Amino acid sequence: MSNQDKKDTLKGELVAFGADNYLHDPAKSMNYYAQIKKDDGTISERWGKDLESVIKDSGVQVGDTVVLAELGKEPIQVGDKTFHKTIWDLQKYEPALELPNAIEHDTERELQKSAPAVFADKTKENEQEAPATPKKTPNLSDFEFELPSNIKNNYIAIVKNRHLSDQKINYYDKDDKDQVNIAFEDRNTSLHTSRQDDKTIYAMLDMAQSKGWSAIQLKGTEEFKQKVWLEASLRGIEVKDYEPNEKDLVELQAKQAERTTNQVEMTAQKAPEPKQENGNSQTEIQSSTTPPTHTPTGQETIYGQLQKPMDNQAYLDRIGLNFDGASVDRYAKNSDEVVEKAQDFVGKELTNIHSGIKGVISNSNIKKMISGSASDKSVNAEIHRVASANADKLFENSVFAWQYQDRNNDSNFIAIHRAIAPLKFNDEIYFAKLTVKELARERGNKIYSIEAVEVEQGKSPIPDMMSVDQDKQGFTEHRPNGALIDIIVQNAQEYNRQNQKNVENLHNYNISINQDILGNALAMKENHYERGSTSEKEVLSDNYFVIDPKNDFYIANQLNKDVSEFKNHHYAIDRTSDTYFIKQMVNELNISDDVKRDFELKFNNRMTEQFYANDSYDMPHENFSLRNYAVLARSDLEQSLNKFNEANKDLVIKSFDDLMVDYSKQVSVHQKNWLSLQEEKIQPVVDSKLNAELKRELKKEVTQIFQNGYKDGVVTNLDDLVRELKERGYEVKENDKSIRVTDKNGTAITVTNEPFTKIFDAVKSLKDELKPETIKANYPNIDDVNIANITAYKNYLLEQFKTPQALQKSLSELNQDVKDLANGKSIDFPTLPPNEERPVIDVRVPESGEKSRIK
Repeated sequence: MSNQDKKDTLKGELVAFGADNYLHDPAKSMNYYAQIKKDDGTISERWGKDLESVIKDSGVQVGDTVVLAELGKEPIQVGDKTFHKTIWDLQKYEPALELPNAIEHDTERELQKSAPAVFADKTKENEQEAPATPKKTPNLSDFEFELPSNIKNNYIAIVKNRHLSDQKINYYDKDDKDQVNIAFEDRNTSLHTSRQDDKTIYAMLDMAQSKGWSAIQLKGTEEFKQKVWLEASLRGIEVKDYEPNEKDLVELQAKQAERTTNQVEMTAQKAPEPKQENGNSQTEIQSSTTPPTHTPTGQETIYGQLQKPMDNQAYLDRIGLNFDGASVDRYAKNSDEVVEKAQDFVGKELTNIHSGIKGVISNSNIKKMISGSASDKSVNAEIHRVASANADKLFENSVFAWQYQDRNNDSNFIAIHRAIAPLKFNDEIYFAKLTVKELARERGNKIYSIEAVEVEQGKSPIPDMMSVDQDKQGFTEHRPNGALIDIIVQNAQEYNRQNQKNVENLHNYNISINQDILGNALAMKENHYERGSTSEKEVLSDNYFVIDPKNDFYIANQLNKDVSEFKNHHYAIDRTSDTYFIKQMVNELNISDDVKRDFELKFNNRMTEQFYANDSYDMPHENFSLRNYAVLARSDLEQSLNKFNEANKDLVIKSFDDLMVDYSKQVSVHQKNWLSLQEEKIQPVVDSKLNAELKRELKKEVTQIFQNGYKDGVVTNLDDLVRELKERGYEVKENDKSIRVTDKNGTAITVTNEPFTKIFDAVKSLKDELKPETIKANYPNIDDVNIANITAYKNYLLEQFKTPQALQKSLSELNQDVKDLANGKSIDFPTLPPNEERPVIDVRVPESGEKSRIK
């Protein structure tokens, strides 16, 4: 997509963002906005629900200069409905850096060079055509040029200022993990750096050549310009703005002679015998170096086969953009199943589709593939088992990428090959690396090992795979296949990106409660209330399904029961609000009908077992704890999902959890409102006790939200807490030393202690609580040795975690350990790395007033 195709791009200072009613109109639904102050001083506002995640993922803050682009609308299919989702792109703006050394495209010189030839043609042919123009420099955002392998293997590229005329790409050394020091900067028509080392200069000239520049001009230090002039001259690139001296010219001649000698020697080693063609004697010179191998006379090697032209497009068509051609058919739960399912292809000759190369997998190879050491190299054990059980298809779909010699120089092996194959499993694309041993004396090829890795966005897995072998003897890339593998990687990244969007849309679709189902369930509850009973006032926590062996003995016992024998479905189960809601809600989830039927059978049987003694219209389990229902139903749903190996199982369970928690909140509010209305009929004035109860409930909810966010590192200050409360539908008014919170029913409370003030800092508060003197004062029963251990581990955490959220979460967990230790529980602190020393801590002993020095 070119810059002109972008629908809307804003650059300026981010002055505000957050959730509010659309266009700040209370009558409209909640949405999300961002306000940007442009260079002319005007403020533009953009609205979109997905802006929230885009802003969060980008890490930008109020006050940053940003670039916000609206790229258009994307149709999203959910079930039989089509929605249109706005595609946003947000990035912090980065001005061009002060990098003194530069290589610029000399378009004027290229025009001068091309004009005479065109003029001669025009004179000869008497044509009236405009002079040719030099090759257009590709646009950075479109990547119309092929990146040199030197750049791919040694640098990380980060695009900055997307969608603007001053877009650029920063290149960092691959070992610069945090992208701190820029190696060089690509500004489309010029390359800039602060360095002048050979590696950087070679990389910049590689980039210039890949862009098609045949003439350049230089800026910078004399050393930089001299080095660029020398290397560019060796490559045949014309250089402006540097005048070589006599010493430079002598060095250039020496370098040219040296390179010519090296090329002749390399060619002579591999050149075949001269042969007669059409009466003329010619010496054929190989354009690429054939790797040294133990090749018997007359035997065609894999390397030789790979030098023949191949139909890459036919291969891509076979795999498909949706990677259906890479889907696997066999699933193995354990190693024994891998061996069992591999019998379909063990010992059979397999053919690689792309190259025609043959290969065989033996039983011993399969057993090596599933060994612990082999499995550890894959992304996880499950995907490794799947890859091993489908090794035949992976070999057939693989593309040979590089090779090297056996490390012992064993003459039984011609070469060791690495082949790359896409693998589609659970709607995600992975890459498998196969090791193929090419045997001498025409004994065939053995598929020896497999490992499967994830495909990350913005990063190809191939360089990391290749780096393991690059120093091995005889290492040779199969360059004709490199471009094909790059295309497969890009297609896989795009598929996974789109699939992740679909997964997120599926989750959003699943967690929207069907209002008809909710209304029917609440109506059943009202019938129950009228009979003189009310449900338990219970709002489920986000981790309601976690079982405490001590306090949840009843639920744990029920989960272990076999309910398959209870086949008679009591009709009253569907007349009870909570069971009705659960069954109908699961039926609305975007899962297969097989899973739905299996779940309903399990859940009916379980409820029949629970309440088999009563079949009346108003069953006694209307007062049964909603949490019990939710946990038991969740277990039944998990079993059904696993039974049919449903895709996105974890996401479906998360949707179930969100729906149950939301339902519990709706029930709680509904019951309070119903009771309030009933009391108003009898008593005009609302009972103050009920109002006090509602306030207590609201305070409890606000406190719970704070405590959960505090533990998870989500709430680090008052702004975070206010955001969390607003996202949950509460109205919040901030004061310097308190906040006022109002719920959907108008109940309002004011909370005042430290976490609800503007000066609150969660990490600072935790650090203070974990000071040795504070621990000693708050928990006198904790001895000095434990205080020293706590302090050492705290210091380790402060070094280990750099992001505030991760640090806060880890410190919060340590603070809880301190409380548990004070209550008599035994705490095993993790073993610190060997280079970590215990700090020297002075702890004042209250009894004597002396200090105890611990190390």
